[in-house]
Amino acid sequence: MGSISTTTKGKAFPPGIHVPSLTWFGGDANQEIDWDLQKKHIEFLVSSGLDGVVIAGTNGEAVTLSAAEKSQLVRTTREIAASLGRPDMAITMGTSSQTTRDAINETRLAKDAGADFVLVLTPSYFHFAMTQDAIVAFFEELADASPVPVLVYNFPGVVAGLDVNSEMLERLAQHPNIVGVKLTCGGIAKVARVAAQFKPEDFSALAGQSDWLVPAMAVGATGTVTGVANLYPKVCLRIYHLYKAGRAKEAEAAQLELAKMEWGFAKGGINGTKWVVAKIRGYPLDSCHCRRPYPKYNDESKQDWILNVVEPLSAVESSLGKRGADIGSGFTRDKLSIYSNGTIIMGGFRAVEDRPTPKEVYNWRLYTEASVIATGSLLFGYDSAFIGTTIARDSFKRDFDIQPDESADISSNITATFQAGAFFGAIICFLVTEKIGRKWALQANVVVFLIGAILMTAATHQLSYIYAGRALTGIACGAITATVPSYIAELSIVSIRGILTGLFEVAYQIGSLVGFWINYGINQNMDPASATAWRVPMAVQIAPAGALFIGGFFLHESPLWLMRKSREEDATKALESLRKLPRDDRYLQEDLDMIRNRLADEAVVASKYGTGPWALFRGALFELSRKGMRNRVVLVFCSFALQNMSGAAAINYYSPTLFGSLGITDVALYTGIYGLVKAVASIIFYGALIDMWGRRNPTIVSSAICSACLWIVGAYVKIGHPASIIAEGRELSPSTAAGGKAATAMIMIYSVFWSFGLNGIPWIVSAEIFPGALRNLTGTWAACIQWVTQFAITKALPYIFESFGYGTWFFFACWMMIATVWAIFFLPETKGKTLEEMDVMFGYLHDRAPSDHDDVAKVGARASVIEHSDDRA
Repeated sequence: MGSISTTTKGKAFPPGIHVPSLTWFGGDANQEIDWDLQKKHIEFLVSSGLDGVVIAGTNGEAVTLSAAEKSQLVRTTREIAASLGRPDMAITMGTSSQTTRDAINETRLAKDAGADFVLVLTPSYFHFAMTQDAIVAFFEELADASPVPVLVYNFPGVVAGLDVNSEMLERLAQHPNIVGVKLTCGGIAKVARVAAQFKPEDFSALAGQSDWLVPAMAVGATGTVTGVANLYPKVCLRIYHLYKAGRAKEAEAAQLELAKMEWGFAKGGINGTKWVVAKIRGYPLDSCHCRRPYPKYNDESKQDWILNVVEPLSAVESSLGKRGADIGSGFTRDKLSIYSNGTIIMGGFRAVEDRPTPKEVYNWRLYTEASVIATGSLLFGYDSAFIGTTIARDSFKRDFDIQPDESADISSNITATFQAGAFFGAIICFLVTEKIGRKWALQANVVVFLIGAILMTAATHQLSYIYAGRALTGIACGAITATVPSYIAELSIVSIRGILTGLFEVAYQIGSLVGFWINYGINQNMDPASATAWRVPMAVQIAPAGALFIGGFFLHESPLWLMRKSREEDATKALESLRKLPRDDRYLQEDLDMIRNRLADEAVVASKYGTGPWALFRGALFELSRKGMRNRVVLVFCSFALQNMSGAAAINYYSPTLFGSLGITDVALYTGIYGLVKAVASIIFYGALIDMWGRRNPTIVSSAICSACLWIVGAYVKIGHPASIIAEGRELSPSTAAGGKAATAMIMIYSVFWSFGLNGIPWIVSAEIFPGALRNLTGTWAACIQWVTQFAITKALPYIFESFGYGTWFFFACWMMIATVWAIFFLPETKGKTLEEMDVMFGYLHDRAPSDHDDVAKVGARASVIEHSDDRA
């Protein structure tokens, strides 16, 4: 049905969240209004960013107030709103009465006091006489005489069951001075019919409770008038703005928690509502009672019950911004992709953001700090490249008395000790970082790394020093790899967050490249038989670690961590410096609101178990165990397991052995070329192509080509036997030598295509598919899987090579075939997907969410059977 044309109307009723303010009375026998407490409460409501305040509604105990008290409440509210910079805030006054004459008189008083609208119930004392025509006539006569627009208040529970049905609403909506209806009847079908017939600026429908706000908005409601906003205004605002911003799944999830809590308000009635609001807000409990004859809420068992139901959302409320109305406005959500495209302007990365972006935020301080933090990844990359060649040197074996028959076993142990340490380092990082912060956790791990590197460099004839150093550097690198991406992301701006976080991969490749070429330089310029040949590469890693340690003192702490620790002033100062903006700049304030939004999500996740890190950990585990999350956890496991079964880590750590099996004599040179090709390919892909090509297709193509390359290399080793020919001191035949060059080319092609696939895509996907509130835990999970699978393959590889020989290449080729099939059937495309789209893709359903039910109307029907006689609006 199209919209019905109505007579030109005046002021429309503002959309959004309106609160029917409680009225607070003194605890003495007279029970006069406690004006000090009343003003304090109104200040709280106005400053929370609500869209309007209703005075003398059901929550305000209108039936116990005199006309003079109602008028004074309106004047006081208007004065407070003006003093807080909101002189035009919508104020509505309840003017219900049993006679038309009295209702008109109170409506005029409302106008004189400063009210913008009036909210009016159907007269009901002689309810049997109030036919549909009589009810319509009452509202039309009132609207004719009213100096302000009228909002119909449909609450059958308090007017002897009289209901303003859809036919009556259609008639009333034609009146130029009747602007909407508040439906405290749970009538979602009425909302839909009003929305189908009238433009919201002509006649709007508002939910009478916030526990069906999302279903109501889904069929056209413009907002709600909810008593819950007396305690949790910003929670209500957040749900409204999430839904308006198109973040329906998040709004539904937040709606669930609010609906559970709101049952406390419904069952507690007005006296229970006032008691629990006073209790949680810290108001004097002797002023929390209703005016007599309504009884006090003194039953301790009822008090305990309502407090247990209502209080859990207080952590969410306190985590939100100073102005709840700002939540969800002014910006759209980060798509949660860890990489994004950008262009180079003014010597730095810059990209278009979907909000006004000041040029000041693209500054060298931010770029420098991100680069310093990324140096931690360089340490990891360097280790992956230098250690295999270094411990394979004859001088190293001589100095540590390693016999030929034990060389493979010791090499495996030295290499794997690092991965084992890294696994535990990632776990330790999860526990320590939230305690002391990103900055100092990074610094502490760098110190551990330096101690380990010094132990290895200074070791003399005792492998225990090497093992201890490897364990310490491993612990440090495990913790660093779990810290660096999130730390950079938390300092960065949205538009270039992906590129700056991508410095993690760039630094890794640079470190790997340095490691390969350091060994080549040693071969060319040092005596391979001297201890210096293995000590120098051990010592080189001290330099970047030292630079990171010194630079770390100049880093800013993560604003997210500071806000989590209730250090908002410190977080604001950090953002002022990082953004080069004043604290009152809108962009900076929106950054703060994004952080508050993230913390609110965390509070919702933790709310089932309380507050604090342990509650968040338990809540996150619960979320990850649910349908639609479990498969994401498995996806991360498979992607990292396949990454390490691809053969790339094996080539990195055991390049002398593997390149030697191809008949290559200058192993260090070709290892360096391999590292250079891999680094350049990675930087090109993750710097420019990742968001053009996506995640799934590059993985499929990359894995298939890598598999083909490894099959060719394995076939050459099987047919040509180059290693055994060289070992016997014979020259390779021209055809075998040509085959060796072709096999080497296949390794280089492999390195290019591996860089486009399983090299970094597991890190990207693992960051994209989980909500922000779960990413602390899922980031640790990803790092742990990376390290434990790398430990397994590096520990086993010497034995695999001894047992399989040329079959080692076929072994990895088979795994790359498996990766290809896995990517085709199980790896979804996550590029550019919002979290809502991720939820649909992975089959995630929020418990009791409207989307879990057959249709929205059923949710509305459920809402309509709430005990309205105890309602709170």
